[in-house]
Amino acid sequence: MVAGPRGGTIGGAADGADWTGKGGPDDTRWVPPVHAAFTIRVLAVLLLVAAGGGCDNQNKLQSPATLKSPLPRESVWAVAPFLNESGVSTADGARVADQMAKVVEEADGLSCVAVNRTLAAMQSLRLPAVTSDQDAARLCAALGVDGLLIGTITLWDPYPPPKEGLAVQLYLREKGAAPVAQASGIFDSSNHAVLADLKAYAASRYQPGAPYGADIYQVEMNRYSEFAAHQILAQLLAKLGPPPER
Repeated sequence: MVAGPRGGTIGGAADGADWTGKGGPDDTRWVPPVHAAFTIRVLAVLLLVAAGGGCDNQNKLQSPATLKSPLPRESVWAVAPFLNESGVSTADGARVADQMAKVVEEADGLSCVAVNRTLAAMQSLRLPAVTSDQDAARLCAALGVDGLLIGTITLWDPYPPPKEGLAVQLYLREKGAAPVAQASGIFDSSNHAVLADLKAYAASRYQPGAPYGADIYQVEMNRYSEFAAHQILAQLLAKLGPPPER
C-alpha cells in the first residue's frame, strides 16, 4: 500500500478503488476501477440491443386473414356504385364501391372488375343506378360477370370516432334475378366490439413505422370503409355456405 499525499491511499484500497485528494481531507473523488467501467458499458450495450429487439417485435410483419369464397369455382364479381341514403352529401357511393371491390379482389376464389368498368356498362345501358332485380340482371349480363353487389350507404360520419352503415345485396347470375344473400351493419368505432374487430383487421394491414401505425384506419375514412366492406363481405360469404377445400 502506498500512502497518498493527503492521507489517502493509491492502489491499496480493499475494493481496488482509487482515492485522490483535491484540496483537503474531505475533498476526495472516487475513480471507478476498470472492471466497473467495463460492466457499465456492457449494460449500456445490452439495453440498446433490447430496445432494438422491441422495435423489431413491434414492427414484425404478419399475413392478414383472407376471406374464402364458398362457391365451387373461381368467380368474377362486379360492384355497382352505392346509393347514398345517409343524409350526408359528402358520402361518395363510387368510393365506397371501390373499397368493396378491393376486398372482393383480395378474397380467395373471387376476383372483381374495376368499378369504372361497371360505371361504363351502366352508362351504355342507360342505368343511372341499380334499383331493381331486373336492373341487376341486365348489368350482370352486360358485364359478363358471375356476381354483382349492389348496396346502400345508411350512415356516414368521417370524424373520429368514424361511423359507417352499409346494406348490401348479392346477385349470382346462375341463380336468376333475385338476390341470393343480403347483409347489413352499422360500424361505429366508439363501440368496443367494433373497435376490437377494427384493431384485429388493421394489425396486419398498415405500414410499420408510419406516423399513425394501425390507427390509420380510424383516421382515413377510405380505410375505415375498407374495413366495413370487409365485414359485410364476410357476412355475405358466410350465408352462402362453408368454403370448399381448394
